[in-house]
Amino acid sequence: MGKILLIIIVVAALFGTGAFIFSREADPKERAKEAASAAVGGAAASMGCMLQMILYAIPVLIGLVLIGWILRSCS
Repeated sequence: MGKILLIIIVVAALFGTGAFIFSREADPKERAKEAASAAVGGAAASMGCMLQMILYAIPVLIGLVLIGWILRSCS
């Protein structure tokens, strides 16, 4: 769980830093707002990706358990 949280934080930091560096806004407040919103977007995107990977793994695990039960009952 700690590694997943670390990955989300790193992705959010990369998105926020990139948005802050490459922002076209002259006002520092506006640049900070843009960087913060990009960081939130990056965190949401990485969390969505992680959630999809978990949800796609559940049917695979169920299938492996069923195959194991079937093979165990055949022997």
